[in-house]
Amino acid sequence: MKLASIDIGTNSTRLLIVEKEKDKLKPILKKNYVTRLGEGLIKENILSENAIERTLKVLKEFKEDLKKYNVDKYICACTEAVRRAKNKDEFLKKVENLGFKIEILPDYMEAKLIYIANLKEFKKDKLLTIDLGGGSTEVVCGYKENIEFLKSLKIGIVTLYEKFIDKELEKKGAPYEKREDIKNLEKFLRDFLKKELPLKSLKEYFPISVGGTITSIVAMKKKLTEYKEELVHGEKVYLKDFKYFCKILCEIPLEKRKNILGLHPKRADVILPGICFYKVFCELFNLDFIVASEKSLLWGLIYYLLERENKN
Repeated sequence: MKLASIDIGTNSTRLLIVEKEKDKLKPILKKNYVTRLGEGLIKENILSENAIERTLKVLKEFKEDLKKYNVDKYICACTEAVRRAKNKDEFLKKVENLGFKIEILPDYMEAKLIYIANLKEFKKDKLLTIDLGGGSTEVVCGYKENIEFLKSLKIGIVTLYEKFIDKELEKKGAPYEKREDIKNLEKFLRDFLKKELPLKSLKEYFPISVGGTITSIVAMKKKLTEYKEELVHGEKVYLKDFKYFCKILCEIPLEKRKNILGLHPKRADVILPGICFYKVFCELFNLDFIVASEKSLLWGLIYYLLERENKN
């Protein structure tokens, strides 16, 4: 039996196809495109025509993949950008016209599915999951299957980039000490996280994070010329790493940043707000490191699909 999940996010549109053999799930295809559906969303809460077209183009490709691999069941879900958009109905209709049945995933469900996927993967009693997305960030703490805290923060790397980053400084680069935009961003994050997350130290939890920012940091650390999941999944990123890359990337002009080994050129702009988030998060909640995980929402959706099938 072949199953598939499609995640239409604020920054990326992704596909996972797995084959179920008895109780095992074997991945046979995974694709990830930076489509930036939430580009400009912060201004008017409208999905732009260009962003919609970029996403639809990828979905057309995914539709062919579903046919090619003879997928039996699939789930197609969208997250914060579509949840927020005033013209979501227009977008959903266009996706449905491609032949997809699409679901708008509630923020709490998005957070829960990622937690469950990583609980199955890492098998830790006390787990912390962070899903740093393009338009929202989900934070979950739990003891085994019992979720103790869950919060969907209405910030993400795309919205932070558009709100705080000085585009002129990005073009030429400047030392961290002179990046007032970065300092303002970090101050905002400290105040925001203190208010939104009434938590103290999270040191007792095993901290993992999913998303392109954390995996890109690992890829940059290892200077990967070709991205390979097995070289990234499960790797620790330390607070000192976040501080190092924050300082280094501030000084590198955006165009040159696109040539850094391990960093996808389409993530070169939004990588810095993401690194700042992790840096501030670790400092606030007493974390020495965060583990990069490939068990993202795509895997959570696969488990969710299986659960629904078992009930029917």
